[in-house]
Amino acid sequence: MQEKIVIKPFLDVFNAQGKLTTQLIYGELVKLTGDENEFGVGIKSKLDGYTGFCDDNYLIEAKQQTHKVKVINSPIFENSDLKSKHICNLSLNSFLYIKEKGEVFSNIGIGWIYNKHISEINEYYDFTNMMELATDFSSTPYVWAGRTSYGIDCSAFVQMLFLACGIIMPRDTTDQCKLNWQEIKLTDLKTSDLIFWDGHVGIMLDNINIIHANASDMMVKQDLLKNVIENIKNKENKDIKRILRYKPDRQIIIK
Repeated sequence: MQEKIVIKPFLDVFNAQGKLTTQLIYGELVKLTGDENEFGVGIKSKLDGYTGFCDDNYLIEAKQQTHKVKVINSPIFENSDLKSKHICNLSLNSFLYIKEKGEVFSNIGIGWIYNKHISEINEYYDFTNMMELATDFSSTPYVWAGRTSYGIDCSAFVQMLFLACGIIMPRDTTDQCKLNWQEIKLTDLKTSDLIFWDGHVGIMLDNINIIHANASDMMVKQDLLKNVIENIKNKENKDIKRILRYKPDRQIIIK
């Protein structure tokens, strides 16, 4: 199957019935499945295996990507000058092909990006520093199927945090909840533990506070876990489904 990359800050992906299911991020590599319908061409993400249909006007032949965005949101400029025209913003984990490396800015084809906002593609955040990255997302809008700083949903928020640490996770909460990680009791919580309800996931900042992209506040927000438990129980009559802790020996690390 032919491989292509995304050249838009984010690209909506639909299922065969036209329902929005996820987004592809800038530079994400996909395989064309050969299918096509009114919602676009059939694709499969090489990152998480997600399939669907998208607009092929924003897909180009795959290039060798050497860098990625390491901050939550990085502006792209027309020239290597912060006072030049602003083109767009790229989000965390966007993959980049560097056409020209300058002292301060680099040309990525669609414009110039600030060098301090990027890292080599095989450099990752230390897992122990993940919560600093998580709090940078605070107040990011909640958007169903979103995977970027323009808007993000609960499972993509978790997926993007772990990806920044070089850890591959499934896209959806249902599959994340099935991971073969260490199962934790509510009385034994610590930083970076994942709390699952049916259709929702959040990540613990410490043993009492959670951060999650949620539709109640329509943003990424920090909350007391006990308040979230009560709110979900009262509004949706749902209890915690599972609590998982990352197990390095049970998950694929990007090489």
